[in-house]
This record gives sequence, structure tokens and C-alpha cells, in this order.
Amino acid sequence: MATKNTATASVHQAREELTHRRRLIELAALLAKEIIPNNPSGFTICPRTGEAPVFEADVFIVSLDGFERQFSVGPSTTAVLAWLSNAAQWLARDNVYVGGWTDPESRRFCLDISVPVHGRFMAERIGQVNGQSCIYHPASQRCIPLRRTKAA
Repeated sequence: MATKNTATASVHQAREELTHRRRLIELAALLAKEIIPNNPSGFTICPRTGEAPVFEADVFIVSLDGFERQFSVGPSTTAVLAWLSNAAQWLARDNVYVGGWTDPESRRFCLDISVPVHGRFMAERIGQVNGQSCIYHPASQRCIPLRRTKAA
């Protein structure tokens, strides 16, 4: 009986992994073929639905350290999928988003993993801890530069 339960659990786990992988492939295609080309100045989407979220007025978007990736203009589905695969554990969580924008200095397209944070003060602190140069305020559609903190 234990062998049957173990086999059933293994099959169930394999199906879940396959479903998750399919979702990543679909999201990579959506990003590379539709969202990035149609939103070069920037976007925030829910990785579980592919849709743009609506945030409350006091919410700021903060990128997480270690997940930003710059691409040449028009990254391929394969390149986006490789980036998504590296962030797969984070993308499966609630309240985590994919953001993208064209960097004005390098003119390269950036993708990142971000989280919504209530309140500017807290968002600025989290952004500084994560080494970010700015946070994004969806309600005003503005990037807010962060002051650099001195190294301890």
C-alpha cells in the first residue's frame, strides 16, 4: 500500500511540475510577443494571470534584489523563459509581480520581480535594502528616486 501511495504522490508531483512549467512557457511567450512590444515604457503584471493589477493609492512597487535582467530590444521567448525559470519559486507566490521598462540610460529592456508595499516610507526603506535606485508609484505613474544609504 505504501508503494502505491508513493507512486501516486510522485505522479501528482510530476503533473504539478509540468503544469507550472507550461505556465512559465505561456507567460514567457505572452511577455516576449505581446506585453513587452506593446509596453516599451513599462508595465507591471501578475505572473499567475498575465494581467495588469490595480493597486490602492498608497501602494509603491519595489524591485527585489537579484532578479533584474536587462535584454537587448525585443528579447526572445527563450530568453524570457530562461529568466522566468530562475525566478520560478518567487513567481509562484501571491503578491509578487513581473515588471518591465526600458532603461533610459542603456536603452535596454529590463525585467524584474517586484512586490507592492503600502506606504512610501516603508517602500523607500525596502528599496534601499534591495539596492534599488528608485521605486514605482502606480497611482501617479512615477518612478521615485531613492537616496543612497551609507554602507555600514
